[in-house]
Amino acid sequence: MFRDFSSPGRNGISCEDIMRKNRRIKVTESSAEFIRKEQIFASTEGTRIRSCRVISGAGISCKAFGPREIQRRSYPSASKNYASAGYEFIQSLGLRENAERIRDEALRLLESPPCPARTFDLILKDSILALQIHETIGHAAELDRAYGHEDSFGGRTFLLPEKLDTLRIGSAAVTLIANRPEDKSGAGFVAYDDEGCPARETPVILNGIFRGCLSNRETALKAGLKQIGGSAIAEDWASLPLVRMTTLSLLAGKTPFRKLIERTKEGLLLDSEASWSVDEQREDFQIGAEIAWHIKNGKIIGAFKNPLYRAKSGPFWRKCAAVAEKKDGALFSFSDCGKGGPLQNAFVSHGSSPALFRGITCYPASR
Repeated sequence: MFRDFSSPGRNGISCEDIMRKNRRIKVTESSAEFIRKEQIFASTEGTRIRSCRVISGAGISCKAFGPREIQRRSYPSASKNYASAGYEFIQSLGLRENAERIRDEALRLLESPPCPARTFDLILKDSILALQIHETIGHAAELDRAYGHEDSFGGRTFLLPEKLDTLRIGSAAVTLIANRPEDKSGAGFVAYDDEGCPARETPVILNGIFRGCLSNRETALKAGLKQIGGSAIAEDWASLPLVRMTTLSLLAGKTPFRKLIERTKEGLLLDSEASWSVDEQREDFQIGAEIAWHIKNGKIIGAFKNPLYRAKSGPFWRKCAAVAEKKDGALFSFSDCGKGGPLQNAFVSHGSSPALFRGITCYPASR
């Protein structure tokens, strides 16, 4: 049971105490994690790099039990959230301040109708948008997939190097940049990768056009890239560095978040990932959310439970109508990006502001 004492006047009251105030909440979870990683890198080229990273993360969740179903709500996401920081990051999350809200939302979902099977405009925010970036652009942009290195585990990709500078993967509103210095507070950011290469800012998608790949020394040379991306990461000293995301962010637009809602005639605002699946080419995918807020004529009028949406990566990103402005954004970090055989896990970070996608097919998920 994780106790957060950051709010004056409520010392001793834990997040789980708050969530369990209703008898239909049968299961609650709360956890915090702290990691200190010291690393020394040396190469025959004469490179000597010593680094120290401190990573902190936390999250809470609860499950509401009805006669025939269980509904879960989480904060800040089902995967928690992490940062390259100390306990001050845990305090900044406001876990206890959000415990009552997610409890009430879990209870509300027991009484909510299932998500209709029809086309909606979607607004994705926070961790579910980070997951969308991660699965359909981030992994697809890893250059080792293009050369078959991941065939036995994670598959290949539709973002092939011969399509650079020609393939339109998104609308003009979509720009994704890897290794931005602005994202160094993310748990995935590294100044130097595990081949001793500096993390270089790499435009992957610029105004919808495929412009860059995530690479290591081997794949950058094979593809004839002008520079190495600094994206070779190993789980530990005994593991082979793999090409993978460290940070990859969707750049903010100029539309206030509230305007995205006001401009939506009928749509869903999705919050917190619940399930996901993607094919071996990183094209066909489906993603489920914990809750879908129903938007009608620019206003939130209710909620649906068990929402699921499906699409192909390219057509989906080409339907991005707008991205909210920077002040509405967040940087989300996952602790369990899995890749390779044998499996390696790594931290990864994605920055984004809420984004609006027009005309996406939705279904009720079976849970």
